[in-house]
Amino acid sequence: MGMNTNRRSAPRLRVDPWLLPAALLSLIPILSLLRPGIAGTADGIVHLLRTAQVVELFKSGVVYPQWAPDFYFGYGYPFFLFYTPGVHMVTALFAQAGLGVPGALVATQVASLLLYSIGGYAAAKELFRGLGRPRVVPMAALAAAALYVYAPLRMRELFSQGNLSQLVALSLLPWCLWALLRATKGPSWRWAAVAALLLAALLYAHHPSAFLAYPLLFALGAAVVLLRGDRRSASAGALVASFGLALALSAPFWLPWLLESSYGSLQRMETGFNAAANLVSADQLFSPSLVLDASSINSPRPLTIGLAQALLAAAGAVAPG
Repeated sequence: MGMNTNRRSAPRLRVDPWLLPAALLSLIPILSLLRPGIAGTADGIVHLLRTAQVVELFKSGVVYPQWAPDFYFGYGYPFFLFYTPGVHMVTALFAQAGLGVPGALVATQVASLLLYSIGGYAAAKELFRGLGRPRVVPMAALAAAALYVYAPLRMRELFSQGNLSQLVALSLLPWCLWALLRATKGPSWRWAAVAALLLAALLYAHHPSAFLAYPLLFALGAAVVLLRGDRRSASAGALVASFGLALALSAPFWLPWLLESSYGSLQRMETGFNAAANLVSADQLFSPSLVLDASSINSPRPLTIGLAQALLAAAGAVAPG
């Protein structure tokens, strides 16, 4: 008897060769972070102390922290009940792996920069897919990733403000977009589950960023659904399922937050910092980036999206599809 030679060959794993140059986009800021010590930022010491608190909680057997027993001179404070602990939990794991708390902060920053560049490339490539000229799509996606990594806000976050949670949350943003595009274009329930996991991770990383990003991501997903000529109902179902499952997965944070929020004093907090009074004006948002004087103390750092980013985004918006 002869052997059956008509077997299907196993699917071959295809690796996008553009992923390596996408990862290398983050090399310059990564090398800056790898110098001894940590950057002297406004919020750096805050995130250092929060990570140290989570390390101690892990050692005590606490898996998901809500109460910070060593805050406020040892009286304790339910800090992680109102501020998502996800980034500090990951950083604490790096610390317990032998990096120490300062080294763990740098490791989290390095990992987030790689997520920025690779995720920016993946999301842009998925968004540009099907627009024609397939050979140009990877180069255009790589350019979009470079613009995302080197936005002035990114460097301000790394070397001036130092909000670790916000840095990581914005590194997850393109991955959420990538998964949502895959879920709605299919439509695919598997990718809807992946999108839900990433959306939940975004909220656990920094809930203010998630509250701002969710409506924009949903609107973009809805636009993709409306542009589909067929299976719109299935695509819409995948989109809604992604956000519904994400809310369910993130309920351990937002449900206690809602139940306990009456015991807080948000009004008193807003007297010290009112978000509406700190919105960036249009002229500052679209202003060119300044060359900073390293010898200057407290030199101004305008919040701008970057002139290159604004011009190329405008050109992309009016370019024929």
